[in-house]
Amino acid sequence: MSHWFGPVVAGVAAALVTIVCGFVRPVFALRYLTPCVPALLLGTAMWADAAGRVRPAAPTVLVAASLGAALVWAAGIYRSGARTLGFETASDILMATGPTRLVFLWDNPSARGMRPDEVAAVGTFFFRRAGQPVEADGIVLAPGEDPNGRLLASARQEGSAILWVYDLGVPGTAALAFTPAIAGEPGWTCRDLGRGEVGILACAHGPNAAELASPGPLLLKGRAPPGRSSTASPGSAVHALW
Repeated sequence: MSHWFGPVVAGVAAALVTIVCGFVRPVFALRYLTPCVPALLLGTAMWADAAGRVRPAAPTVLVAASLGAALVWAAGIYRSGARTLGFETASDILMATGPTRLVFLWDNPSARGMRPDEVAAVGTFFFRRAGQPVEADGIVLAPGEDPNGRLLASARQEGSAILWVYDLGVPGTAALAFTPAIAGEPGWTCRDLGRGEVGILACAHGPNAAELASPGPLLLKGRAPPGRSSTASPGSAVHALW
């Protein structure tokens, strides 16, 4: 099996290079290691085969340990609220308000390398899948730019809705420096369907904006991220239903 060592070594080297790049530019995610997985699994299988010749129980122990680690990882993801990064529910709620235009911000440092049309395509995915296409404006922020002002300026057109997705656990996220304050603007109603450090802010204005006020997770007007004061109007309220 010595001829398989080359691919294994290449896979391990690629994984190490990816991880090191994550330290240089903090946008690393485990999914970036996906291309390396076949080589890493092959290396693990080769090790188990070799170990099994000395200790027959070694492969069984390895499989059991792998299953246990997978269960622990899955439980951690379930408790962490990472699942709330999906914005399908927010899109469904915004569709109920009948928007003709969606202003979408994927508030993540990695999105700065995307084109506005690419960001717009991501934000309107669920609209298009539901057969409710809308005009879209994908927002790409400049470093240090206030997303509140940019989103509101882009949403001046009648029938516009705003969808702002962010994760306060990611360094460089604009919501860390600029508290989401769209709900404090006259005529705007917002609902945050995020959880923990994840924010999925859906905002609408006009006669159908009341659809956002239906009972559900984290109904709000002017919520501030954890540890930050809200700049919303004094009459704003937060109803945390979790």
